[in-house]
Amino acid sequence: MALASPAVKHTKLFEAFLEPRGFNVIWPKRDDLMLRAIRSIKTQGPSDATRNALRTASDELKIAGADLQFVACSEFSIIADSVAADVQVVDTIDLLVTAIVAFSTTPHPE
Repeated sequence: MALASPAVKHTKLFEAFLEPRGFNVIWPKRDDLMLRAIRSIKTQGPSDATRNALRTASDELKIAGADLQFVACSEFSIIADSVAADVQVVDTIDLLVTAIVAFSTTPHPE
């Protein structure tokens, strides 16, 4: 359910929040492909190869039953339109931006 850097997987960030709420977290099996795609986007920008890597990982998650998928890497946000068809996608960058705007536009006591 999470399309992110292997580092996010190792921190168990999503598991800590979602599992107590009854969600199972599923990760793509090939950490090396995910990391290679992230590095490629950082150095060369989006490409057919990185889009294919994200789609392959997303398809894998879909087959495993992940109808809800989190794009949880800013590099993957650039190519978030490459995820599997017929899955619900949440881009965590969008969530972060929404929270920042809400915080910034809410009066806070000094």
